[in-house]
Amino acid sequence: MAKLKATALKVEPRLDYKEDKSLSIYPYDFDNIYPQRVIDIVNDSPTAKTCLKLKDRFVMGGGVADLTFYKNKVNAKQKVDAFVRKITEQINKFGGVAIHLNYNGLGQKINATVVNFEYVRKSMDGNMFVIYDDWGKVKKKSIEKDRIHYVMPYNPDTAIREAEAVGWENYNGQLLYFNGYEDLYNLSPLDVVLENMLTEGQVKKFKHSISAKNFLASHLLVMGKQESAEAEEQFDENLRMFQGGEGAGTIMVIEKDSNEEIIELQKVDIQNYDGLYEYTENSSRDAIIQHFLIPPVLLLRVAGSLGTSKEIADAFDYYNTITSDERLIVEELITEVFTGWHYDINPSNEYSVIPLKYEIKE
Repeated sequence: MAKLKATALKVEPRLDYKEDKSLSIYPYDFDNIYPQRVIDIVNDSPTAKTCLKLKDRFVMGGGVADLTFYKNKVNAKQKVDAFVRKITEQINKFGGVAIHLNYNGLGQKINATVVNFEYVRKSMDGNMFVIYDDWGKVKKKSIEKDRIHYVMPYNPDTAIREAEAVGWENYNGQLLYFNGYEDLYNLSPLDVVLENMLTEGQVKKFKHSISAKNFLASHLLVMGKQESAEAEEQFDENLRMFQGGEGAGTIMVIEKDSNEEIIELQKVDIQNYDGLYEYTENSSRDAIIQHFLIPPVLLLRVAGSLGTSKEIADAFDYYNTITSDERLIVEELITEVFTGWHYDINPSNEYSVIPLKYEIKE
């Protein structure tokens, strides 16, 4: 009896961790800019931006339960509420967060700051975090090593010893780095729909392009050469006045070799791509929304109405359940951060985040 053998195509890993010995770090993917790439792709996708904003709102909920604690300062620029909001945004976009902590001479935490997750890399020896704000070389053409910061991993028990070893004036504190307990780097929660976001962004650009060019060229203008460069420039300028979304029609110009030949205006038959692009746009948008598990009523996608109060209330309950894991992560992180603070910043010891509420209006 013949046996059936299941086979599968080779699936490439989504992240590449090859060492960068010149910087003594593990790059975050083959080009070391995976988190930066996530940011750019999300920013180009209207649906992803909307869904992320809604998810942030639900994870943040009504804020931390203790309102007095919520108003206390966590660093020179932020109160607890802004600090928690930043953690929420990082968790939802990257699936991780990096929090820098400073200590006093008693080993107590004196301030905490959320470091942009995309700035952080891991050293090859595993003993340091490496922080730099331009891994993608957007600001400068090369990595400026003198602007790189090295920070020890989070461990309050070793803070005093570390500081005394280098001198308190040279001590950079510690970094609480959460990435879903991955050994090295994690994939963004959005990774599975990054291609859908890219597609939506490209369709958006295509729609803008064809509208700016009056929805594709409709005619060819075949004409002779202009007598001078100035005459050619003036003709082109006059012709451009009739282009674009408010123009009468887009014309493509083809110059003939001889002025003796007559000018022709030829009609171009354009293939209609409306149906194809509409399907592509809708399918990409639906895939993104499906990934976020957002009820349609919360995105105002209920046909013919904004949804009844009961439908919206049910959707709130459902999405509060969907986002409960992220809220729990936020609660655990802020509990850890403010345990061992230099003063009793939260006397009630209540760190829970209140789920977002919707009151049904009769």
